Amino acid sequence: MTHPDIWMSRDKELDYFVAERNWNKGVDWYTSHFRADRPVRGESSPSYTNYPRCSGVPGRMHALIPDAKLIFLVRPPIERIVAHYVHNVASGREHRSLDEVTASLEHSDVIARSKYYLQIAEYLRFYPRSRILVIMQEDLRDRRTATLQEVFRFLEVDPAFRSWQFRLQFHRTHDKRKMTRLGASIVRRLGDTVLAKLAHAVPYRFMRAASLPFSTPIPQPIETGSIRRRLIAALQDDVRRFEDFTGRNLSHWLEVDGYE
Repeated sequence: MTHPDIWMSRDKELDYFVAERNWNKGVDWYTSHFRADRPVRGESSPSYTNYPRCSGVPGRMHALIPDAKLIFLVRPPIERIVAHYVHNVASGREHRSLDEVTASLEHSDVIARSKYYLQIAEYLRFYPRSRILVIMQEDLRDRRTATLQEVFRFLEVDPAFRSWQFRLQFHRTHDKRKMTRLGASIVRRLGDTVLAKLAHAVPYRFMRAASLPFSTPIPQPIETGSIRRRLIAALQDDVRRFEDFTGRNLSHWLEVDGYE
């Protein structure tokens, strides 16, 4: 984050409040990722909204930071499911088709993470509504300046701040690529630590260009009408609750017209 009053951890996903990941590293490890001279300090960990697989996160968070402000960035849930699927294919964790993945939705993490009210309700047990800001991805994409102003006002920092970096976009789903065997071998040899240092030191566009010879494009999955209807049936009750929570009309999230 380029705002002079905000410090975001350089490691994007600290996963500190997840018991199975970094909770046992202790509070000193966590606070070492932030600059004390910035009035607003934050991090971004998608696993914090992966209930019930990652349970107890809001309670641990509240015990350490009871006055935290929480920003929940969401996209249409079916779009999120497809992006999640593409990400898993890119990382080599998924080899099935989207139809196969969505054939059985009971106890599915993919579905649970797309039930936004289910996730946010866990935080409402510890934090008041006034400390939670929901941002729609389409607003951040199409109305970026106004949306960032809303974020800055929520965080009580200067809302007039501007930066040329606000125009940049990273990690788009259609840009995802899968490593070749050679690419995967190089990644294994370098290890996560070296790659993390490279990511901090080298601009994203150069890192992506350098990786092209060692990766292949991922064909975008075909989202058929039957898949969409299946997902809508699993998500619609939660979407209605989330609609009430946000005060936004989200009926377009449940549309099936135009899909074969």
